Amino acid sequence: MAEDERIARIEARMDYMQGDIAEIKATLAQLVPMIIRIDQKLSDMPTQAEVAELRGRVEEQSKFLQLALAGRQKRPAAE
Repeated sequence: MAEDERIARIEARMDYMQGDIAEIKATLAQLVPMIIRIDQKLSDMPTQAEVAELRGRVEEQSKFLQLALAGRQKRPAAE
């Protein structure tokens, strides 16, 4: 009889684990579309190298504009 009780406990544990596994599968099924959307958004975002390049270009343009505006202010007004 002890063997039957042990088998019953094992079967009960297996049923419990199968329920947990079913919940995990359901949760993963809901997460997959979200993960796909996140991946698509990330692939559209610029890389760190691209952001650094753009930042450098903006800084260059800013310096150029500052120099150009400073040059205009130093010129005497045409009469």
